[in-house]
Amino acid sequence: KYSAYQWYKNGEPIVGETLQHYSSEKNLCGTFKVRVFFANGESVFSEDTTFTNCSSKTELLIAPTLVQKGGSISIKMIDENNNLCSETGNYTITIYGIDGSTISTLKSESISNLTQLAPPTAGAYVIRILKDDAPLKTQKIVVY
Repeated sequence: KYSAYQWYKNGEPIVGETLQHYSSEKNLCGTFKVRVFFANGESVFSEDTTFTNCSSKTELLIAPTLVQKGGSISIKMIDENNNLCSETGNYTITIYGIDGSTISTLKSESISNLTQLAPPTAGAYVIRILKDDAPLKTQKIVVY
């Protein structure tokens, strides 16, 4: 009944993926569909299927943890192959003093490769990252 298949991820054809099924060892985050071709040359698309729970294949890195006053702190989302990747959501990145006081807050709609400035005063601090108001990561830093 079907003569060929073409799989798509996020609206773009996946090169070489022309089988009846699709599987991958890579991160399956995204929106997938398949275009099915009939023997007469006509084709139809399947409904979109979106996979959004991708955090198991990604890691949030905060570095360095020992930084100069006013220096740059890098916040990166990487995949299992150490490639930069991006996740969308409502992110809040807050630096707290050791006494719990808020030093600075940064809001972002996605996280991939952000830079946050370290506090201008030497001391111990905590960076807390929330995604959609849920805790995502907490990291201690020392500013010298």
